[in-house]
Amino acid sequence: MCHDAILLNHLLKVYDYLVNTAAFVQTRENINEFLTSVKQHDLAKAEVLNILNTRPAADVEIFPIIENSEERFPDEEITEIVELVKKTLPPPLNMKQEEIPKGDKETATLKYEKGNEISQDQNEGGEQMDTS
Repeated sequence: MCHDAILLNHLLKVYDYLVNTAAFVQTRENINEFLTSVKQHDLAKAEVLNILNTRPAADVEIFPIIENSEERFPDEEITEIVELVKKTLPPPLNMKQEEIPKGDKETATLKYEKGNEISQDQNEGGEQMDTS
């Protein structure tokens, strides 16, 4: 019985973690569609797994995931991978990215379902950061 309680505790911790990640809303169909489509790009298995786990929604979010991305892929291919992610993998439940007007990426915001808005010009405490 003690073993079952420990296992249940671990399962609950994993569930609590996944609830707050992009992976929580992904289905087998989403993942299989992404895996099939991404094969045309020369990505390592670890890179694909990290993309699935983090669901980057912009080119700048994918650079730290793909090793030597600037040498391995032209900008257009990075953009293709990001568009593939957006097309095949659903966004996390707690966040939806608003349309970012061209030229206004510095002040792009993410709206949370609870109605909170965090600007990229703010730190985690909500204080305005000096971006000059």
